[in-house]
Amino acid sequence: MDPTTLFLVLQPAPVVVDRQAVTWRGSLVPLVLPLDGLSASTRAQILLAHEGTPLDVRVNAALDAGLTDATWALVIRNSAQKTRSASVDLVLSLWAAREQARLALPATRDPWLLLTANGRPPPGLEPAIAMNTTREMLSGLSWPRWSGPLVLIFGDLADKDPIPGRSRLVRPALPMVRVGEQTGMTRSEAVCLAITDLALDLEAPPAAGWPAWLRVGLGEVVKAKMRGEGPSPLKMLGLRQRAGVGAIAELLLATKPNAELAGAICAPLVHTRRRHLLGNLLDLLRGGAQSTGALQVAYGMTLQQLTEER
Repeated sequence: MDPTTLFLVLQPAPVVVDRQAVTWRGSLVPLVLPLDGLSASTRAQILLAHEGTPLDVRVNAALDAGLTDATWALVIRNSAQKTRSASVDLVLSLWAAREQARLALPATRDPWLLLTANGRPPPGLEPAIAMNTTREMLSGLSWPRWSGPLVLIFGDLADKDPIPGRSRLVRPALPMVRVGEQTGMTRSEAVCLAITDLALDLEAPPAAGWPAWLRVGLGEVVKAKMRGEGPSPLKMLGLRQRAGVGAIAELLLATKPNAELAGAICAPLVHTRRRHLLGNLLDLLRGGAQSTGALQVAYGMTLQQLTEER
C-alpha cells in the first residue's frame, strides 16, 4: 500500500467531495487533496462512497480503476426508467470506443455489429428490422439502453470470439449477445428475443429477477411482431378468455409459464395504446409489488378485465 493510500485509509470520512477535490476537516484548517493526485483505486473508492457526487464523475472513476462490475451496477441502478444524462453517455461512449478498438472489432455506424466466422451476415437475417421491431415494442422505456453498438455473435469464432464460453455480456456499454440456431425460430426472431432480454436486464431488475411470465410473454410478442403477426388483439383476447382468470393468476406465479398464454397477457401491455405504461409496471415490480397488483395499478386492469378487454 502506497503512503498516500495508507494516509487516506486512516482518515475519517471526507466531508466534501466534488469534481476536483476531496476535503476533510482538520484540527486547524481543512485538508484538501485534488482527485487527480490520487491513485485510480483510491479515487474510485472515495467517489463510489459519495452518492452526492455527479454520476458521470463516479462512473469515470470506477472505469479508470477497472471496476467494471461496480460501474455497470451503478449506471443501471441510476438510469432505470430515466434517460441518461449526456455527460454519463459521453463517458460510456468513450469507454465503448476504446473497448471496441482493444478487441479489434470492426468500426460501424450501425447500432449493431455482426460477428461471424466468415465476416458475412447470416442468411435471412434482417438486423435493422429486428432492432426496430424490438425498439418499437419497448418504446415505453428510454432508449437506447446502452452506448456503442450491440455486438451480435453468430457461430464459432474460435480465437476471435470476444466472449469465449459466455452467452452474453450484459452491460450499458458495448453489450454482446450470442445468437444461436433455435428450432422453430428465424434468426431475426432470435435477435429480437436477445435484444428484449438484454433491455430487461438493463432495467435494474429486482433481486429475484423479473417475473417469468413477463420475460417469456414479451419474447413471444416480439417474435410475433417480427413475423408480421401483430399479434392479433382478438386472437390474444380469445386465448385469455379460454384460459380464464384462475389460469391467468396461476401463470403469473409460475416459474415456467405457458409461452402462448404469457404472450397473450403481455400483448395488451405493449399495444400502441398502452406501451407507455410499461415503465410503471417495471417500477412497481422492482419495488416488490406482486404481479396482479402491479398490473392493476400500472394499467388499471384486473385479471377479470384481461379476459374481457382487448
